Parts: sequence; C-alpha cells; structure tokens
Amino acid sequence: MIVLSIGLQLKPDGRDAFIEAAKVIVTESNKEEGCILYQFATNISDANTIHISEIWQSKEILNAHGNSEHMAVFQKAIAGLVEKRHYLHHFEVTPGQQA
Repeated sequence: MIVLSIGLQLKPDGRDAFIEAAKVIVTESNKEEGCILYQFATNISDANTIHISEIWQSKEILNAHGNSEHMAVFQKAIAGLVEKRHYLHHFEVTPGQQA
C-alpha cells in the first residue's frame, strides 16, 4: 500500500475556490478502484492550511490516479491558489503495518 500525507498553505483569497475543487476530486478519487482513503481536512488553528491523506493499494494505481482526468481538472482549478507546500510524506506499507 502507498500512503501519502500532504500539507498545503492556501492563499487566503483562494480558499473557497480550492474547497470547491477539493470536493470534486475527493468524490471522484474515492470512486477509483484501489483507492482505500482520500480525504482533505482543514487545520483547526489555520483555516488556510489543508491536510491531505491518501491510501492506495499500489504504486501503479496511484500513478493512474495522478494521470486521471479528474486530477488534471483539479490541478487546473487550483493553479495559483496554493501559497506553498508544507510537506509531502510518501510511505510504502504492508497491510496491517502502521505508517
């Protein structure tokens, strides 16, 4: 399994547009075969900090997700809305193993 943890800092004036785009990518990604978890959360201390958690069955499935039409639409929709990426953690885990 592949586990991703991503933290983004949004531009204050881009938050609403980002959230709308995120709703679509979360819905579509969770429909993908091999997607175990795909969710976005807002930091309770800073509404413009977004945490993304993803779990995929394999690297190949994650790569297919990265090349999906809904990912391309999402990337286009959020262009210019992200101020910076705080972190991106990528883990390969065995089912039952904690990341």
